[in-house]
Amino acid sequence: MKPICLPEKGTDFLGSVGYAAGWGALEPGSKLRPKILQYVPVPIINNKMCEGWHRRRGINIVIYDEMVCAGYEFGG
Repeated sequence: MKPICLPEKGTDFLGSVGYAAGWGALEPGSKLRPKILQYVPVPIINNKMCEGWHRRRGINIVIYDEMVCAGYEFGG
């Protein structure tokens, strides 16, 4: 991973691929953590669609224009 420059105001990333990174468990329920930073590609999605996915699971959330939502409705 490397630092990036901030995009110009108004840049639309919808449909682009972003990356989520971290040192979280590699297997559900595992207490072991990787020694190397892990990352996964995720699609950038519409904020309203993302809010809807959360609401269907009982999570009342507002995703503002300054925020980015990425991933899949059912994980993966």
